[in-house]
Amino acid sequence: MKTESKCPKLLVTAYTGKAKVAIRELSDLIYIYDNQAEIFETRYRDVILVYTKADADKIYNLIRRRTPTGVARVVKIQSCVEARPDRISEEAIKLFEGYRGSKFYVDCVRRGRAIRSSWELEKYVGAKILERGLGKVDFEDPDIVVKIEIIDSLALISIMDKYGDKVDNRKFRPPL
Repeated sequence: MKTESKCPKLLVTAYTGKAKVAIRELSDLIYIYDNQAEIFETRYRDVILVYTKADADKIYNLIRRRTPTGVARVVKIQSCVEARPDRISEEAIKLFEGYRGSKFYVDCVRRGRAIRSSWELEKYVGAKILERGLGKVDFEDPDIVVKIEIIDSLALISIMDKYGDKVDNRKFRPPL
């Protein structure tokens, strides 16, 4: 069973009511690379966490290419921290260092009440990145998106390309 000290490698959102189908499909894909992977639905409907020892990039790209029928979104997690604005912004800044000078925006999805408002957190993290002179906000044509997924007291953070987290073969682009 998962331990609280582990950080999931992926957050997957299933289409409405399709979590069981998505978990089965994800298991079929991931167990080839890690037969001890843990894939389960959170207490939030259709939100699935994937804990695996397999390479996150390989699994993420496999899911994007194979497009499981039950999967709507997939986010490759690069870091997880306690869901506090200061901790989230510190971690987002560390991740952003590798993308210095990029056009970006911050996108947050909040589940639970650890953070008061997704919109306020997006503004806060974006402002902290701007204060450091790391990038420029651009909602129309960003190079990257700082993706923050809050699940109760856990913040999952990732830097994604502008094509986002939607799983759709017609719009698949190579990873960052």
